[in-house]
Amino acid sequence: MDVLNALKRRIKQIVRPPKYRILEKPETQIERIVRRDMAPEPVRSIKLILHATDSVVADVNDSWIFKFPRREYCAAQLEKEARVLAYFGKRVSLAMPRMTIHPKGYFRSRHAKIPGEILTAEGYDSLTPDRREALAESLALFFAQMHATPLADAAALNLERRMPWKPAREIVAEVE
Repeated sequence: MDVLNALKRRIKQIVRPPKYRILEKPETQIERIVRRDMAPEPVRSIKLILHATDSVVADVNDSWIFKFPRREYCAAQLEKEARVLAYFGKRVSLAMPRMTIHPKGYFRSRHAKIPGEILTAEGYDSLTPDRREALAESLALFFAQMHATPLADAAALNLERRMPWKPAREIVAEVE
C-alpha cells in the first residue's frame, strides 16, 4: 500500500508539479541555505522557531528573519504578506519589515529584524504613563494610516480572507 501511495504522489507531482519547492527536513536544510544567502556576511547564530504554524522561522544573527513555508498554501501566503508589507510600508510611519521573496531553490522569505522587544503585559505595566500615552498615539496613528488607504488600492492587493467572518454578534460576544 505504501508503494502504491508513493506512486500516486509521484504521478501527481509529474502531472501537476508544485509551484513552490518546500523543505522536506527544515532542521537539517536551513543552515546550508541561510549560510549561502548570507554570504559574505558571517553567520554567528541561527535560532530556529519551529512552533509557528505556517512556516519554520530562522532568526539569524539576531538581525535577520528567514521564513520557510511548511506547505504550498503557506508559500502563497508569504507572497501575499510580502505584497502587503511593501504596499503599507510606503503608507505608514511605523517601522514595517521589508520582506524579500526568494523563489529559486527552496522557497523562502527574508527581512531585516526590526529592533525592539515584544511588548508583554508585564512590560506594558512597567511603562510610565507618558510612555503608555506615546505608545497609544503611535498605534492610533498606525491604524489611522492603515484605514486611510483607498479601498480600490487595497483591493488591488487581492487579499481574500482565509475563512468567512463570523457574524458581528458572535465576535462581540467573544470579545466581551
